[in-house]
Amino acid sequence: LCTNVPLPEADLTQALTDFKKQSEVERRFANTKGPIRVRPVFLKKNERILALVTVILLALTIFCLIEREVRRKLEDTDGFMRGLLPENRSSRATGHKLLWALHTLTVVISTIDEQRYIVRGPIRPVQQLILDLLEVPLQSFG
Repeated sequence: LCTNVPLPEADLTQALTDFKKQSEVERRFANTKGPIRVRPVFLKKNERILALVTVILLALTIFCLIEREVRRKLEDTDGFMRGLLPENRSSRATGHKLLWALHTLTVVISTIDEQRYIVRGPIRPVQQLILDLLEVPLQSFG
């Protein structure tokens, strides 16, 4: 192993662990360009640029926290779960796959004669599992 840490201070096991985690950091940069879809926007004021970057980083943080929480709760399966892929085979729970599984979750809220009606679309088992793992009550959707 090669590292820039002086040999007396170097913990080779920790250096290897840190090196292996580098791909996670790089994947987060890829997420800003991929699922979160950061694209160039022509803003003229620095305040607006700062606001846009802040919103993007908040979205990335939520994206990462959803993935982390689900994987933490799926500790016994090493972060793998069924239902995220169309053929129902087991796959690693990534933020992109989790949000894709939830994208068909629908709630229609309407008011007729001052009476409020809430109609939820059908919930697939994988969507219910994700909401349970994230401890999101179904009542929060309407």
